[in-house]
Order: sequence, then C-alpha cells, then structure tokens
Amino acid sequence: MVHCSPPYEEGIKKPEIETEFIKRYLGVLEKTKGKLHIQHVSKKESVDLIRDAKQRGISITSETCPHYFTYTYQDLNVKVNPPLASKEDILAIKEGLSDGTIDVITSDYAPEPRETGIAGFKSFIPLSYSLVSEGVLTEEQLKEKLFINPKKIIESGGYAIGSS
Repeated sequence: MVHCSPPYEEGIKKPEIETEFIKRYLGVLEKTKGKLHIQHVSKKESVDLIRDAKQRGISITSETCPHYFTYTYQDLNVKVNPPLASKEDILAIKEGLSDGTIDVITSDYAPEPRETGIAGFKSFIPLSYSLVSEGVLTEEQLKEKLFINPKKIIESGGYAIGSS
C-alpha cells in the first residue's frame, strides 16, 4: 500500500507529483507481478493510469477521500496531501468511482494538528452519500466502496487467515 505522493513539503503543490509516483509504482508492479493499493487518488491523470493498468490486468486497487470528489483548491484553503485539485479532477474521480477504477472511499482520518489537514471524519458519510444523491453511485455501490471492498483488499493482502 502506498500513498500516491511524497510527504507534503511547505510551499510545494505540484499536481504532477501524484501522477509521476503512480507511473513509477506501476512500472515496478508490471515487472514484479505483485499487488498494489494506491491511497488518496486525487487527479484525473492518476485515475486514467489506474484504469489503464486494470484493463491490462495489473493487480491494482485504489482509494480516494470525500474531499477529493467534493472540493477544488479554490473552494477551501486547506493543506492536504495530495492537494485539492480542479473541477476536471473531481469529475474524473467521480467517474472512476462509478466505473470501478477507484475501489474504496476512505475518511483520511488521522489525528493531526489543525494546520496540517482537513476535518474529514464528521463529513465522511454525508459527502460520500452525496454520490448517491447525484446519481454517481447506487446505495449498493456506496456500500461496496465504504465497507465491502476495503475488507476484500485487506484480506487479499494476506492479512486474514486463509486469504489468498
């Protein structure tokens, strides 16, 4: 399991870093034939790379967080890693959730000082359910993204007795 971008550094908000890291991970994954889970997908180009990899039979799963399918960098003045993106990226994230490219929605909850993050736990369910209200996902698909797929991914990684 890897984060889709390097640790945040003050003043660095280069959108292409996420995509470059995913390209690198995919290059290694193709050679090793392993499994990979990408955290915090937030860019259109990343969704496209993951979709293409899945279509080529590469064993990759991914997740995103509600703030990446809800807010642009213009909506909120917050520091998250990766940074909030554009409206085009939001549309791509929603499409990736809808077509199965993105497998999981997570809260991104981690106890952090106020200046280093976004409060995502309280809004996790309401923002996630907005995907149903908008017609992006069905209730069943949302249940898969929130509960069923995370369990499958964890168990497929060898973390459960009898897993493959």
